[in-house]
Amino acid sequence: MQKLQKPFAIALMVLALYCLIPAGITYAQNRARDVIKLLQERFESLNDFTADLVQVRKFEFSGVTDSSSMKISLLKEDFFKIESSNVVIVTDGKTISDYDIFEKRLTIDDVDESSTDSFLPRDFLFKFPDRYDPVDFRLEDRNGSKGYLIAMEPKKPDEEIMQSLEIWIDSADSLIKYVRYTDIDDNDNVYFLSNYKIDIGLTPEHFELIPAEGVKVVDLRRKKGLIPRD
Repeated sequence: MQKLQKPFAIALMVLALYCLIPAGITYAQNRARDVIKLLQERFESLNDFTADLVQVRKFEFSGVTDSSSMKISLLKEDFFKIESSNVVIVTDGKTISDYDIFEKRLTIDDVDESSTDSFLPRDFLFKFPDRYDPVDFRLEDRNGSKGYLIAMEPKKPDEEIMQSLEIWIDSADSLIKYVRYTDIDDNDNVYFLSNYKIDIGLTPEHFELIPAEGVKVVDLRRKKGLIPRD
């Protein structure tokens, strides 16, 4: 899910002062767009990677907080895999396979290319700058590393599932390590990424899901309805 260059030679205090005036706001927005562009270029330079991901969700209505750990893998152009203790999701950009480990059920469907809530990291990275405007940009330390925090809001709030979006890019390796967004129900969603392994030689075979004996296969590509196949 990308990329950056060396830290900007601007002190955080100076940047904060700039943001107090209209000219400073414009400056911050321009710098945010520059970083996003560099991030996209960095993403394009990668052939494949794996990373550990922790998702934390806080539900506004109940106050309940839920967390889960996953591993993600990506291979150009659109091979993508998410693995957790109870589910494995794989896509090649055209079809998506969802394997429920507990229920021993594999569901296969076409990727909905018309959806604005895309499953694909490429779609997220290259389309969100057209749908969201930067409202804040600053240098921010996290876990002893310096990086860039970009906060964004949707251009058309009524058409988006996210009310606000933040990403943090580590300036040391130019990779996204933090994503946070608030959805339309005011639930807080945070993703922490770590332990990146870049260009390790992944192949399409790494993204295949072959059902074992006894797994129920539900193939929705042939017909939009449940078609169990033993």
